[in-house]
Amino acid sequence: MKSSLKIGITVLVLVIAAVAAISVFLMKNGTNRNLAVQTTPTPGVVQTATPTLKTTQATASPSVPTITISYSALQTQCGHYMIDIDITNTGYACFSTDPTKFSVTANGEKYTYLASLTKQFGFWNTTNVANQGTYEGTLIFSAPSTVTSAALGYNDASYNILYQPR
Repeated sequence: MKSSLKIGITVLVLVIAAVAAISVFLMKNGTNRNLAVQTTPTPGVVQTATPTLKTTQATASPSVPTITISYSALQTQCGHYMIDIDITNTGYACFSTDPTKFSVTANGEKYTYLASLTKQFGFWNTTNVANQGTYEGTLIFSAPSTVTSAALGYNDASYNILYQPR
């Protein structure tokens, strides 16, 4: 009886450890995207329920360091943009994912990310992406309901940034 109890406890401990390890892996890799809507991308434009998110594009060159920001957007019913963002650093020593450096410009006004909604419904950690590194996350921004298009931006002109809608 004692040996079957030991085996049962050992199996239970291993199952709990495996579930914890899987949970940490999923949280670290930004798979918390159950609210994203898939749409067919149009070059230079992110498709949304309404409105459209547009950006200006930098040119990528193999010899020029580049930060590539791939993104999709969703307009929620409450006038917020939920933007899934993938960042790839090619050539810079590091790139900060500080969410306060990201903005959406709509109707001539800049909107910063909403920390409380990003924490509740998005997935974002401030970190430094090393050269050849990647990062995935979701930021949520406020936006007026009358916007038909808006520009995504990263507020640090020292980087060559290539925006790619998906």
